[in-house]
Amino acid sequence: MALVLCILGVGVHTIRAASAVDTDANVTITAEVDTTSALAMNYTGKITIDLYKIASMDVTGDVKTLEDGFKNSGINLSILKDNPTVATVEESIVNKALAVVDGVTPTATITIDRRTGQSSGYVSIPKGAGLYLYVPSAEDRRYLYEFTSYVLFAPTSQYITPRDNYEADEGMPLDEWKYDVKFGLKSNQVPKLGTLIIEKKLDDYNESLAAASFVYKVKAQIDEKVVFDDVVTIEFESAGTQQIELEIPATATVTVEEVYTGASYELASNKVVNDLVIEAGGESTARFENRYDEEKMISGGISAVNTFVKRDGEYVHVGMDDIPQ
Repeated sequence: MALVLCILGVGVHTIRAASAVDTDANVTITAEVDTTSALAMNYTGKITIDLYKIASMDVTGDVKTLEDGFKNSGINLSILKDNPTVATVEESIVNKALAVVDGVTPTATITIDRRTGQSSGYVSIPKGAGLYLYVPSAEDRRYLYEFTSYVLFAPTSQYITPRDNYEADEGMPLDEWKYDVKFGLKSNQVPKLGTLIIEKKLDDYNESLAAASFVYKVKAQIDEKVVFDDVVTIEFESAGTQQIELEIPATATVTVEEVYTGASYELASNKVVNDLVIEAGGESTARFENRYDEEKMISGGISAVNTFVKRDGEYVHVGMDDIPQ
């Protein structure tokens, strides 16, 4: 009997099979979404799972020869004979395969359409006996889903050591090869970000006064939920234009308000910029302009944000009620 390794999802299993592998048979590979995961509950797009055949399987269930595209990858198939740990498989096969897949055409692709409520998808591969790498991907405007890629054998055997708690299909002998294999998708939901730019133009500057400080309240919401709420400051020591960049969750709607115009300066633009929408990887700009007001003639700026505190959900001055707004 041949000793073979079966790798399903992120598990490593030792199996024995007496019958020969039918290398001319089709293999069916199915990917399944955990219905309790964030991916299942929040994602409404398509999930694509690219399958790459790393090596062909012979009639004994062994894999020895790498497929074109993986021959120079450094993959070490010999570890499969030693009942390796998951970490060893990742180091010797998975990571090395992932490093070269951008230059390899997928053997097949599974698509799961969450828009129609699908929780699984499959593909049938003619004469497909072999070792496969699966690489899932999914993203929308708000999130990137990071998946765990791994490898699997197709076909597999059900003669598995008891520690794996693998249940045989009813009526199927344990020492036969199973040409329909399944694996589960594991993912992390990672928020995408975009850049908010607050741009301040100071038309003129009184050098006899201290540095001019301007304070902004920034509030971002997604579906009426606040995802960013803070105050920032821009300081000038000469006329010109300056910017501050903030990373904000994608799809958020942002309001930027100039809550302090600087001592001896006044707004030459709107006080509030509303309804800026943050796009993933993009930039959205809130522009403000100020000019010197000689009638104020107040020496010194407030260097800052520290003079504002949050009370009952609103930012207010601390001991500075007499500063012009």
